[in-house]
Amino acid sequence: MKIKSLVALFAACFCLGSFAANTPITPPGDGSKEMPYLISKMEHLVWMQETVENSYRKYYKLTCDLDASETKSWNNGKGFIPIGMETPSNKRFREKGKNYPPFLGHFDGGGHSISNLYIRRPEEDYASFFGKVGADWMPPPSGPQVLGKFTREQAQSLMNRDNVYVIKDLALLNVDFTIGIYGAGLAGKLTDCQVSGCYVSGTITANKAISGLTTFSLRSYFSECASNINYENRFCGVAGFTASADQSYYCNCYSSGKFKLPESSIDPKHIGEVRSKQGGWSFNGHHIWTMTGLGNGRGLFENCYSNMKLQGSRRSEKVVPMFENEENCYCSADNFGVSKEPTKGIVSNENMRKKETFKGWDFENIWEMKSGRKAPSLRKLEKWM
Repeated sequence: MKIKSLVALFAACFCLGSFAANTPITPPGDGSKEMPYLISKMEHLVWMQETVENSYRKYYKLTCDLDASETKSWNNGKGFIPIGMETPSNKRFREKGKNYPPFLGHFDGGGHSISNLYIRRPEEDYASFFGKVGADWMPPPSGPQVLGKFTREQAQSLMNRDNVYVIKDLALLNVDFTIGIYGAGLAGKLTDCQVSGCYVSGTITANKAISGLTTFSLRSYFSECASNINYENRFCGVAGFTASADQSYYCNCYSSGKFKLPESSIDPKHIGEVRSKQGGWSFNGHHIWTMTGLGNGRGLFENCYSNMKLQGSRRSEKVVPMFENEENCYCSADNFGVSKEPTKGIVSNENMRKKETFKGWDFENIWEMKSGRKAPSLRKLEKWM
């Protein structure tokens, strides 16, 4: 009898502990630049998600590494609710006739990591650690109006603004995300943001337009960031950093990981997937985006590389590792299964291992080429490699 009572008590405590772990706890600090909110436990991140409407110009700082393995049991198996994203499990804003507010603050990772974050929301879009950061916006329509080249002067002007949102010095390690469409590791949408020293690794699955850092970026500046993602989707476009970089600048960044193309025009695992007139793939009416190594859109990539690995037997003309608006960037031809000529920046795996391949790169302060590595690494992110 005593044993049964102890078992019941243990079970009750376990359930209570599981519930408490998904309960918001207000962190210390007042959100000012001098006294930022100090994030030291998962419950503080839950609090950030639930109070995101109050994040405008507030400061947050991660003070230690966090293990987010517990998120796998949160919200009936759906896992973590992204910060700045409306989901069916969080309807209070929609019920009031309002859009769910994005995150509008400054998040300093403090050089720390959040590992094993889990999101399983296949019917919900733009899910990632942050849902939306900055003012909400829709991507521009495709066509001639968005094809103008983004200049270096325009790009560098993004660095000198004060009125921006900041995410810096944060690693998301071994993420496990399953998302409806527009999946990403760091943020679904970024507008007027500066992102630096951020790294994402793990596995992401999405129905369309999947990327390592962010799906859509507008007027944003990225420096010394990287992604190492295993893309498990079978019928959508892959971009190393971003699916659409509209008026955004990526400098000293890289993407690595693995991706796979559909093996046939009709995949029995995904009813509705057919060969499109444009020569790509469609799923339920969605045209499949071109597979890329870095990203596309009206942005500029400079001093960046992609070393993503194309797996499986299929090789497709829809794989375009490099785009026109990329300067001093490189991509592995061997990994992508594409020709090294005549496209600029396409090099062999052997040359990806050589420092002299990367002309004009700063190997004294930003990059380094370590023995045994398949490509250069960023000094700022080395501790997470």
